[in-house]
Amino acid sequence: MKYKIIEILKTFSSQDIKNFERFLNSPYFNESRKIRKLYEILMKHYPEFASVDLYEEKLSYQLNPDIAYNKSTFKSLLFELGALADKFLTIENLGERKFEPEDFLRDEYFKRKLGKYFQQNIEKTEKIFKEYTELSSVYFLHLNRLYTDKFNYLVSSKPKSGRKFISEFTSVLTERAKSISVFFANEIHLNIEISGSLNQTFDINEEKNFELELFKIINYEQLMEFIILNSSKKNYTVLLELNLMQYRLFKDVSNESHYMEYKKYLFKNSKFLCENEISKQYIKLIRYCMMKRTEEKTTADFEKELFNILKHIIKNKYYRTDLNTFLPVELFRLAVKQGLIMNNFKWTLNFIEENHKNLHPDRRENMYYFSMAEYNFQIKNFDEAIKNFNKVDLNHFMLKVDLKCLMMMTYYELGLFENALSVIDAFKHFLTNTNVLIPDIKKRNKAFISVVQKMITLKTSIKPVTGFPFKDYIIPEIPYKNWINEKITELEKGIQRSA
Repeated sequence: MKYKIIEILKTFSSQDIKNFERFLNSPYFNESRKIRKLYEILMKHYPEFASVDLYEEKLSYQLNPDIAYNKSTFKSLLFELGALADKFLTIENLGERKFEPEDFLRDEYFKRKLGKYFQQNIEKTEKIFKEYTELSSVYFLHLNRLYTDKFNYLVSSKPKSGRKFISEFTSVLTERAKSISVFFANEIHLNIEISGSLNQTFDINEEKNFELELFKIINYEQLMEFIILNSSKKNYTVLLELNLMQYRLFKDVSNESHYMEYKKYLFKNSKFLCENEISKQYIKLIRYCMMKRTEEKTTADFEKELFNILKHIIKNKYYRTDLNTFLPVELFRLAVKQGLIMNNFKWTLNFIEENHKNLHPDRRENMYYFSMAEYNFQIKNFDEAIKNFNKVDLNHFMLKVDLKCLMMMTYYELGLFENALSVIDAFKHFLTNTNVLIPDIKKRNKAFISVVQKMITLKTSIKPVTGFPFKDYIIPEIPYKNWINEKITELEKGIQRSA
């Protein structure tokens, strides 16, 4: 049965089951005995809801054996139960929030002209804000809502004259402007970062990018400096200081002191940030290290720095957000790759075994086998690598690219050149036909294919080979560059001996 209510019930914890039962037994929310009984019948199939007895006609008979099955009527009951589940989830979610319930309550006090209680709620909410230490954009959005309500109450209930009114009016209006400015600056910065990140992998039309066009009008750095300068409150400035440091960091990538300053400030002030903000900020450290490690002239070892940052994030679970507590696939993959780059095979194997369990269940098995294939390839256990990558289901888009490269290299190492050429042919068609990958990624992988294909040609050539201009085929961004250089060195030594 494919109904929303079934999908919702699958997610229920034991506490959710008890709470929803109480919810359905409340006449305020539900007066239908049929709905309550239907819920009891459905929960007999919890948690899998995969029984052969779970179908409409059987459920209808269990609900009321004296009435003939009517498809339309029974579907309406399921939809009604689903609607009640939606309302239940809304209430549950609202109960976990700090600011929204007070916002809604003030709305009601204001509409009912209960000024005394409205003012009491203002004071209560201000206390919540003072005690709340984990900053986020949402914090400033609701702070703006508080000052908006204070402004509306002030305008509607106080005489609009006198120094005291003007002073209070100006103060509230100023704080309202500051809070929404922080929210705007933080969120628009996030949008720019997301767009930039996506543009590294996918082809995005920058001419139609709203944020980029907006930044042509607004001087972001001046905006941030102005808000920071005009705020005496620490909770206003932490996010903005971090975002301003971020801006300067990527504006002048060559100045590594910006990185050290940003990293030090982030480590010191992480305690003031909510999970969402912590995750977002640490991603910037990763991004910078990945950019710098490709440069030939750097004063720091950014391969090692990236490895240490990844370990720090994973150890402290700084990848968690309100919407996702699972370890992101991209972060998992990067940690595996970096562990292998550092030749820290013991750590990498231990990381895979322990942390694949923290991935989303839908991706867990797939990523485990793919990562074990990479690990076994690096320790030259090629037969085991083949067993691993043959168990990978290509349901993650980027795995299609990485896995084909891994298969080509493994088959090459084992001398299975026909297998490697078959993968090359399929890979070429994939890169030609897909319109999702950006041209740069296609270019890098096509270069990789060309080099491996030439290497296979040399390996399988019957005639003596005097040399080959591999340098013409290797571009700086080519994937698996270290492996390619190693294999080319082996080939060139073989060519010299043949000569």
